[in-house]
Parts: sequence; structure tokens; C-alpha cells
Amino acid sequence: MVASLLAGSIACCLPATPAPAEPTTGSPGTDTVRVQVENGRLSIVARDATLDGVLGLIARRMRIDVRTTASVTGRVTARYRHAALADILLDILHEHSFALLYADGRPSVLWVVPGHALAAASQPDATRGDRSTVDLATLQAAMASDDSRTREEAVESLGHHTSVDSISLLQRALSDDDDDVRRTAIDALRDVGGDAAASVLASTVDHADPVTREDAVYALGDIGGDIAESLLDRFLLDASQHVRSSAREMLAELRQQP
Repeated sequence: MVASLLAGSIACCLPATPAPAEPTTGSPGTDTVRVQVENGRLSIVARDATLDGVLGLIARRMRIDVRTTASVTGRVTARYRHAALADILLDILHEHSFALLYADGRPSVLWVVPGHALAAASQPDATRGDRSTVDLATLQAAMASDDSRTREEAVESLGHHTSVDSISLLQRALSDDDDDVRRTAIDALRDVGGDAAASVLASTVDHADPVTREDAVYALGDIGGDIAESLLDRFLLDASQHVRSSAREMLAELRQQP
């Protein structure tokens, strides 16, 4: 079981004490689910309900967006009283990986990656007990999706993580076939900042798409530092006039700074 909470940066929430769940009984073949929210805590009664149905109702009640990389299957029969969302997710998603993204102190996006998809995307030597590996594996699985929007959203979430592994994944996204995924990866590297992020943008110097190269130029201008300036010097020789002009503009701004 893997779970992670994203709150500005990714922090893993490994199994603690799950929310108290009580089996419910009902007529065979019936399925029901009721969800109530009070002061940010959930009361749920589920009887042989589909997992995606329970997640969907939780999402509507909590006003969060649920994103999945593949079908999430399973049945839920349980009862929770005034339980925290994270504890409930730890319980009902015990066969899957999930990441909960917070914005302004409240949950906003729930990523769910089915267990089989997580295993396929994880590195063979990944240690499931290692917090950064667990968190990034969830987003790495999403980046392997055939859907470009899912890849873009996963890349955006990586911008909240400043580890070496996350920067490596962002570098991989710079070669994505989709323009928006590449642009989001560049924006995420800008958010990460520092020499490590600037160094990764070196791969865009020879990229075939001039828009991608120009996006990288502006990101380097925002990141700043010796490595960024060195790369901007290389962009002065770009085949595109727009890219060369943008590089001159960014260099001028950086070199005017005290």
C-alpha cells in the first residue's frame, strides 16, 4: 500500500492507524453509498458500492478533482464516522497508490494510480519504503499514460517536488510529443529553480520546436545563475530570430541585476 500527501511539496503518508471501519450488512445484490461532510470530516456508509462510485461521491462532497491513469476497480463495504479524508483513503485504496494535492490548506486534487500501473511504471530497484521513491512512482505512472492531459497534470505536480529524481522525470518530459506537456515541464523546472533545473534545460538548446526553445529561454531568465547565463549565451546562436532576441533580453536583465 502506497499513499502520499502533496502539500506544496510531496510528503509521504505511510500506513498509520486507518479510520475505524465497521462492516455493514444488507441484502445480497444491493449497493448503496452515503457520504456526509461536517467540519472537514467524513461520515460514510457504503454497502457493496463500487470503488470509483465511492471516490466520485467523496470528490463531489469535498469538491476535489479525482484523476486516474486507468480504471480503478473494487468494491467497498464499510462505515466511517467523522473520519479524516486521508485515513479513509488509506483504507479504501489499500491496493492502489494515491496522492492528495492540497491548495490553500484544503485538498484539491486526488491522483489514483491502480496498483498494476504503479508496478509497471516503477523502477525495478525502487524501495517502496523510501518516501521520495513512493511519491514519485505515483506521478511517474501517470506520466506513462497515453492521455496527454494526464501526463501534463502529472508533470505539473512534479513542480512541487525538488528532489533529484523529480528533476530527472521533468527532463524526460521535455522530449514529450505533446507541446503542452513540454511547456508544463519547462514551467515546473522554473518553479523548482536552481542550477539543477537550469542544467536540465540544456536539452532544449537543440530541440526541433522553436517555441519550446523560446519557452526554455524565458525559464532560464527567471531561474538565473551562472549555468542559466551560460545556456542563454548558447541560445544567442539559435536559428530562430525570436529565440535569439528573447535570449538577448533575458541576458540583459540578468546582467543588470546587482
